Amino acid sequence: MLIVVVIFTVVFLFRCAPRRRLAAVPNYRMMIVLLLALNAPAWQETTVDEYLVVGMVVWVHVTSSSIAIRGTGLLGHLHVGVKSYQVKQPNALLNLQPGDAITAVFSRKDGMLHRLRRVRRSAGDTH
Repeated sequence: MLIVVVIFTVVFLFRCAPRRRLAAVPNYRMMIVLLLALNAPAWQETTVDEYLVVGMVVWVHVTSSSIAIRGTGLLGHLHVGVKSYQVKQPNALLNLQPGDAITAVFSRKDGMLHRLRRVRRSAGDTH
């Protein structure tokens, strides 16, 4: 990918400004360096280490630091399967009840939920 960008840039510069006028093109070297620098992250593989989990609480086990969440899809109309997770901070589970809408961040590094937040209380909760 990077090689294609460099070749395209060099060909573009030489077609737009022949050699005798290349010196007249201001900062053409700087443009090449800038394009190389902008494409530097493209060399590395990018993987998503975290993703957002949104759904409804099915059950909570504070003692085992685990929670089951029914995810939502298509703007909340289709229910995706129930998935259980380990939670990094078990005290985040203390006030959760089945039916609560939550958001959290799942980390593939440790396989746990982080930054668990209740978005909406369950309909049966009157507190």
